[in-house]
Amino acid sequence: MVVNTIAGTAQSQINDSEFQDIHRKNLQREQKEALKNYLELSYNNCLKIEQMKKVKVIVERGSDDKYSAYMDYYDFDFGLAGFGDSERAAIEDFYKAYEEEKIMCTQEGKVIPELEFEIQQDVCSFAIC
Repeated sequence: MVVNTIAGTAQSQINDSEFQDIHRKNLQREQKEALKNYLELSYNNCLKIEQMKKVKVIVERGSDDKYSAYMDYYDFDFGLAGFGDSERAAIEDFYKAYEEEKIMCTQEGKVIPELEFEIQQDVCSFAIC
């Protein structure tokens, strides 16, 4: 069987076996690309798992009776902090800052490590020392 195709003004003829061969090659190329994307995604997920860090977060009360929460870890190219009228508000703001940082890094194509936070209070700032 002969299939007529028109590309611009030129007309060409492709028989069934040639059409199937082209289709098979395109399918193989798409499958290779899909596999490559899958492997890259798997590798990146492995990197994220390996990069999981436990980070200390210090919560302080300032002289103005406002609270701050900040990350006590300096090996990243970003820092996180949160502020509020209460300890809870500062910690919630800190977590919001982390979520915003993850979004920004994703948009910039950077990999941000998954972090586990250990919240610690600066006892002296909560009491008279």
